[in-house]
Order: sequence, then C-alpha cells, then structure tokens
Amino acid sequence: MAENLGLETYYFVLPLFIQATGRSEKSERLSTTSRQSVTPSQWQAVIPGYLYVYSAYLDTRTSTHYVKVLAAVYGTVIGSIHRLHYCRVQYSNGPGSLKSLVQERIHRGHVWNNFMIVFLKCPVESGATEVRKVLLYKTLTDEAPYSVSIMPTDTKLQRNFTLCVSPIFGSITRNDIVEFVEFHRLMGVEKFMFYNLSIPDNRASSMIVQKYVEVTLASQEALETIEYYQHIGVADIVPWDIPQLVAKKMHYFGQIMQQNDCLYRNMYSSKYVAFLDIDEFLLPRQEVTSTKQDMASYAPDMTSSRQQMTSWDQMIEAIIKTTQNIDKISVFSFRSNLFRTSKKVDSAYQYKIQEVFYRDAVPYPHHKKSKLIVMPTRIDMINIHDVIKPLSEYHYIWGEWSEFVPYYVDNYTATVNHYRVAFTDKKRGAGEEEQVRDVSMLRFRDQLVRNIQGSHVTIEQFIESRGSHGR
Repeated sequence: MAENLGLETYYFVLPLFIQATGRSEKSERLSTTSRQSVTPSQWQAVIPGYLYVYSAYLDTRTSTHYVKVLAAVYGTVIGSIHRLHYCRVQYSNGPGSLKSLVQERIHRGHVWNNFMIVFLKCPVESGATEVRKVLLYKTLTDEAPYSVSIMPTDTKLQRNFTLCVSPIFGSITRNDIVEFVEFHRLMGVEKFMFYNLSIPDNRASSMIVQKYVEVTLASQEALETIEYYQHIGVADIVPWDIPQLVAKKMHYFGQIMQQNDCLYRNMYSSKYVAFLDIDEFLLPRQEVTSTKQDMASYAPDMTSSRQQMTSWDQMIEAIIKTTQNIDKISVFSFRSNLFRTSKKVDSAYQYKIQEVFYRDAVPYPHHKKSKLIVMPTRIDMINIHDVIKPLSEYHYIWGEWSEFVPYYVDNYTATVNHYRVAFTDKKRGAGEEEQVRDVSMLRFRDQLVRNIQGSHVTIEQFIESRGSHGR
C-alpha cells in the first residue's frame, strides 16, 4: 500500500520492469543522442553506504530545464549531512556555472527500509547546447566532483502504449511471462520494459535476504523468455544491478525508483505509460454504464448488445468521452480485483486468466493496490499506486492538485485483475466466503490461447537456435 503524503509519499516495490512510453507536448528540448537500443544505467556509489545514484535525465518539459538524477540516500530526513549541495552541467561546448543542487524526496525511508529515494535536480542554463553530464559537489571548494552521464532518450513520439513491469524474481515461470505479455499485446501494448534484478556483490548466491526473508532471483527460464521478446523487438531489458546494502534497505528492491526511471526513460517516446506487476492484467470492460446487477459482479453480460471494449485504445477513448477536462488529466487510476489462484474452475487450460473465474466481491479502493496509466509529459514523480506530483510549475498543496489531476476509472469501464494466492488482509475484511464469479476474460480466450501457444513454439525455436550458434 502506498500512503499519499504529497512529496514525501511512500512505499511499495517488487523487482522486474517493462518499458513505458511518453511524448513531448509544446516544450522545446535540448538534444541528446538518439538511442537505437536500450542504454544501460548502472548503480554507482557516490558516498559508499550513504548515497547511490542510478540514472540522470534531461527534463525540458517546464519553463526551467533540469538535469534530474535518481538517487538513493541513507536516512529519512532531507538535509542530511550526506547530501550533495552543488552541481554543474557539462555541455558539448564546455562546463556551465556552479548551481545550487535541489533535492526533492520521492519516497521516504522508514522502519527497516531506510534508504529514501530522491531527485537531485540541477538547473540547465538557458540557451545551452547539448547536455553531456552533470557534476555533483559536496562543497563550493570540492576539487573531486562526482560525474554522472546523461541518459540518451528518444525525443519523438513512437508508440501509444509502453508497459513498465516490476522486476521479476522467485518462481516466475515462462508461462507467467508469455501469458502476461501476450494478453497485453492483444490490448495494444507495443513495448515492454523489464528491469533484470541482480546483486553484483552477491554473486555466490541466488538468494537475497530482505525484510528477514530470502528471495530467489529469477530463473534462467524466465530470463530466456524475456530475451526472446527483446529479440523480436517487443521488450527491452535494463540491468537493475542494485548493491546488496541498498537492496536490503529499500522496500522490494527499489520499485519506486525503477518506475520513475522507466517514466523518464520513455517520457517523450510513448503517449501513455502503464505500470503493472507480472500477475496483474488491466482489462477493458464495457463502454457504457452497466446495470446494478452487472455493477455487483463487474462481469459483463456476454449476451448483451452493449459495446464490449477489446483494447486499451478503446478504453482510453471511452474514458475521454466521459470528461470535459481531458487537458487537465495526468493519470488514469484503475481499481484492483483479487482473483485467488487456489480457486481454479477450468483445468483444461494452463493459463490462470482462463481458468480462475472467482474473485473477491469487494475490489480494492483507489490508492490501495490501484494501478496506473499515465501521460508521461504531465508527470514529475510517480508512486506505485498514485502520482506523487504532476508536472507543473506548482506543487501538491493541501490535498489538491494545482494543475493536472487524476482520473479515477470506474469498475465497469476497466479493472486490474490481480491473480495470486490467497492471503489474509484484516484491514480489508474480505474473506474466502465473499467470492463472486467473473468470466470477463472468456471473450479473449480463443485468440489469446492461439497467441500463447504460438509464442511457446517460437520461444523454444529461439532458445534452440541460440544454443546451436552460441549466445
């Protein structure tokens, strides 16, 4: 669960990641090198044990341009003695002037995960040419600043939907990934971005200890499956080589940091960016208001003449029809329905979304396990279940957005189907007895099964071919 605390919002994370897309609107952008493939970022220790950086991006979406560095800082208080104070942007024609470094917290550390996630923002000088790197200084007289290269980003709109997925680990199977990717390709997703979790100083073991629990890294089978989708141009893979010290002290291996990196990596190249876990499926439902009976089950009447939506494009179009303030919307928030995978009713299929048709009667509310599709040109910072700060010259003040606002999608337009084992949630109060039948996925069965089965065949051929020719 993420608590909404404005600029100090926290928390929730898992480790795997899929690409999102963003487009620019009217703002002019400084040039950066156009990337033909994913440019890897790398975790780097600025002050070992206290301050680590992962990536830096040039952001020209507001009147003041910044280089923004994604960083993890030990502690929970802004203004710690370990923060950096000054910065200097390096341009193609030489260094800029020394600037005061702005620090904005994205996610605060708490209890056991006490690395907070911050943006280190360095102002870019007006009229500057190509940005190369940013230099970070502890003091005005620091003679050994820390250098961070600027990540190249696509500056032209290339696609409608990109999907960022939390990093995979543990018992994720090939079928889990194929099912997830093929369903969302059917929905219109054009690019997935996976962040491949690794622990560089923990190579002797496939286990990571976090929150007193051992977590297994993703299997070779899962990685080969993602590499296949990368091979055919559907997915990108970004290394998430998080240091072991940070991995142990950031909730779910820094998922919030991953999602913000995904947002900025694709803020110009995709119109919409979605964020989901590997066991979540964002399902368009009905275009028009359902009857009270439908509203109770959120299950479309398969004999109804009402329009059944079959893609995210249709879903977004239907949502836009319901509002006159689309120019002010920055994010679409979708409620989550829990489908307990222990309650299979159709064993003829090996795919959970085609064999699990019972879910909890009460969906989770917005801001608790809800998931997002955002317009990346309108977002400054993102959390797991909500937006921390929309892009604006202003801030989130007294519980009101100053400019861009969220849109809370109703349950009969679209929901997130979350397939997982049963768990106890005392705060929620939903038990095994509160189950309803929901067969909304059945309308995709024929096409989806064909796509999944075809992908399994080509994945096997890809792995065999790579094995015979060497990787």
